Amino acid sequence: MIRFNRRGSCPPPAHCALWLTAIVLFVTAPAHAFTVRGNVVNGTTGEIPKNVKVVAVNPSGGMLEEREVEAKDGRFEITGLDPQAPIYLLRVDYDGVPYNETVRVDGTDHDVTIHVYESMTSWDGIKVTVPHLAASRQGDHLNIEQMFEISNESSPPRTATGEQGFFHLFLPAEMETLTACFVTSLGVPVDRTPTPTDEPGVYRIDYPIRPGRTNIGVSYQVPYASGSFTLTTKVLYDLEHVFVYGVSPDLKITSTSHTLQAGEPVHGMTVFSIHRPPKNTDLTIAFEGGSSEPPAVAGGQEVSVVASEAHRVALYAMFALLLALLGMVGATQRSPNPLADSKVLRTHYDLLVKRLARLDDLRAAEAITPDAHRAAREELATRLGALAMRMRTMDATGPAGGAAQEGSPGAVAATRAAPKHTQA
Repeated sequence: MIRFNRRGSCPPPAHCALWLTAIVLFVTAPAHAFTVRGNVVNGTTGEIPKNVKVVAVNPSGGMLEEREVEAKDGRFEITGLDPQAPIYLLRVDYDGVPYNETVRVDGTDHDVTIHVYESMTSWDGIKVTVPHLAASRQGDHLNIEQMFEISNESSPPRTATGEQGFFHLFLPAEMETLTACFVTSLGVPVDRTPTPTDEPGVYRIDYPIRPGRTNIGVSYQVPYASGSFTLTTKVLYDLEHVFVYGVSPDLKITSTSHTLQAGEPVHGMTVFSIHRPPKNTDLTIAFEGGSSEPPAVAGGQEVSVVASEAHRVALYAMFALLLALLGMVGATQRSPNPLADSKVLRTHYDLLVKRLARLDDLRAAEAITPDAHRAAREELATRLGALAMRMRTMDATGPAGGAAQEGSPGAVAATRAAPKHTQA
């Protein structure tokens, strides 16, 4: 504390200079480096796995590995992490499967537990709980989006992997373009390319199904110049329901193989449900007409719950479509061109903010479960944090200032030694 003499004057100039220097150093001191420590536990056996390493991955830095430490007797500590990063992913590779734990950077150090699991090739205790299909016309093409929520409740908990353990889906022979295919687990969307199997039209997604929930989304286009298309797909799993959505209200949807039960339209979308379609049977859905422009939705529109169960299901579909949007935005973020355009980043940021508000509305209306809301909200927050980090970097360097973009090899090499790209 600076003390003044009885006349109210400052202490000698030398003393004032020392105090001012100390204050400047305190204000300009770099933020405290982030530290995370914790345990690695085998969630199947309860034992401590041996010879495992923990890798700290910075998503906002282009999914680059920043630190790697060995977990001795299950304990680990990672120091010197960037305190400005919005989140970190802690990755442990076990039995050929990577396991990730999300850690938010909030100014304090964290202690976490990372669970790894034994692997299996069967689907015992695993079921597809939320299958959705949405169709929208885009000129001479019909865009079809499919979302699957997979619940792995195996006991003891294990990870399904291998050719038989991976998720399988059906893609029609008429498909012209695969727009997107992604997997979302622990709030991180990861692009995947469907791998054809020996069965015609059946593809697998080479991604382990870990205990808990995993979302898989796929979007593709089929020809629609004639204004009609009949989709024939195969039911590969035991399902309670299949929900079909027409994004535009004038898109006519019928089926010759199953009974479509109409629900109440929500936000201009038509809603249909198919109950208990038999496994390994063909599902035929015909689409006709439809406008190319989706219906406008007012930004301040409130979501309310009515007695109809179909309305509740349709609101839940908005959550599925939100995840599909996140996957597409994530794919766009990883493209080098949009990252150089601050307007594109701002558009994506504003869009995600609106989706975040809509998601909270859905939860307030009790249209989605707390777990689904929490998982989607964490994913949105992750994307918003990454976008904010990129926009801040562009504001500091300028899109044409000659500085390397954040996450580019030049920028990373300037701040980190020998970074390596990581996979989820």
